Amino acid sequence: RFPDAFSPRLLRPDHVDSSAPPPSVVVQMPSFLSKEECLRIIEAGESVAATGQECEEYLNARVNNEVSSSGTSEEAKQLIDECKIEMSDDAGGGFRVRLGEDLIKDMLEERVSYVMGLEGSKFFFEEGAWERPTPRRIIIRDQTMVKYGLNDGVPPHVDGKDATLLIYLNDVPEGSGGRTVFPEDGLAVPPTEGTALLYKSKVELLHFSEPVEDPSAEKYILQLLIDYVHDYKKGDKVVDFKTGESYIYE
Repeated sequence: RFPDAFSPRLLRPDHVDSSAPPPSVVVQMPSFLSKEECLRIIEAGESVAATGQECEEYLNARVNNEVSSSGTSEEAKQLIDECKIEMSDDAGGGFRVRLGEDLIKDMLEERVSYVMGLEGSKFFFEEGAWERPTPRRIIIRDQTMVKYGLNDGVPPHVDGKDATLLIYLNDVPEGSGGRTVFPEDGLAVPPTEGTALLYKSKVELLHFSEPVEDPSAEKYILQLLIDYVHDYKKGDKVVDFKTGESYIYE
């Protein structure tokens, strides 16, 4: 279904501390979305942005509110120094908007459940940790479109969820910055329209968004933060407490 998908071999750089989590896998899927689908998401995000409804919180684990009015957090500063990243004092984290659940469900539910080997599972949107995945339910913790302009980037962090799906919604010219960099794993991915990255990032795969360096360039991404790991065993009864429905996990 996605014949061009691949997982590059990750080579750990010599400078990485031995205490870092072991290398993981970053699945790259070119043409995961079509040009028309990317434009549809951008238009939806821009419509939300036009109302001023910016999504200000960052739902990740190791660096929360990395870029704020007071600058970067202490952990972010340390990680920036360790990874030798140049981020100016006026760097921003991009403009973030939360997209509608219906759009994400309609466009991505079947595709994402397929590539994750969870065919038949449905999206359930909830930030709160009290809702947990089940054999038939994938929890979407966050669904944001981010628009990056000049100097915008995100310092090193992990997302703190079972998986992250990051989709580039436009091309960024070579040499203009904006790459997604995994510094502990020797990987830097340039933004290419329609390409998706799928990776685990609960504690592994530290990554950052390289600042956009070209005044004429913009970068758009869609990010889903996903929890899908559950504790059910074959033969367990699974109850949906919202609907009262139940089934046996087979």
